[in-house]
Amino acid sequence: MALLASVTALAKPLDRHIRFEGRALDANSQTLLYTEDHRITGICENNHWQPLHENVTYRAPNGQILATKQLDYGSGLQTPSFTLHDDVFGERFDVRYQKGQPVSVRWRDTHGKEHQSDVSPTPALVIDGGFDYKVKADWSKLMAGETLHFDFLAPTRGKTIAFRLVPANRTEREKTGAAHSFVIKPESTILSWFVDPILLGYNQQRQLTDYIGLTNIPKTADTNYRAHIHYQHPPIPDCAKANPD
Repeated sequence: MALLASVTALAKPLDRHIRFEGRALDANSQTLLYTEDHRITGICENNHWQPLHENVTYRAPNGQILATKQLDYGSGLQTPSFTLHDDVFGERFDVRYQKGQPVSVRWRDTHGKEHQSDVSPTPALVIDGGFDYKVKADWSKLMAGETLHFDFLAPTRGKTIAFRLVPANRTEREKTGAAHSFVIKPESTILSWFVDPILLGYNQQRQLTDYIGLTNIPKTADTNYRAHIHYQHPPIPDCAKANPD
């Protein structure tokens, strides 16, 4: 998250909103699978853009709503609480996290069965879209070629799974076509046999432009879409102009 020119420390926080779209395409045919409408509410505080809440609406090409998601960043940008409701197959997630407490996971699967678990957090915990803020927070390390390690919450398994985040190789960079590309891979060799890597692309402003891999939207009752999602972003709110001296 970029820091802009300094302003008065006592400046009143100002509400700001960002809206952007994602287009999920079949990685092979380039057919449009669905769109994502993201709306983020945040504040300009101490000359810094701070996201607070995010609402996402997923729609089929014909406009039908497939799913909705709400994220609350009160527990940290990398560890948001969230709800995800799938309107086609009836799947529901309700994930709640407060620092120092177990992660509360409530999940109703596509067959209507209810599951619940309390997951012990780790110092390197990342939840849902928090991976994007993990990249932003450790941008300089990734630019230096370092490998990042984190524990990603797997709600359907009721536990965290260790992953590593590394700069992409040439072949992977060509797939995203982005200014900067990274790869998320399982730490476990055995798990890597069954879980495909996720490719991420970013622009020069450190905004996510490309996501290639398994998505959180069901294709059938038992499988999710695999897609290449292209994101288009507006500029981050200029908090320096919003709070002039």
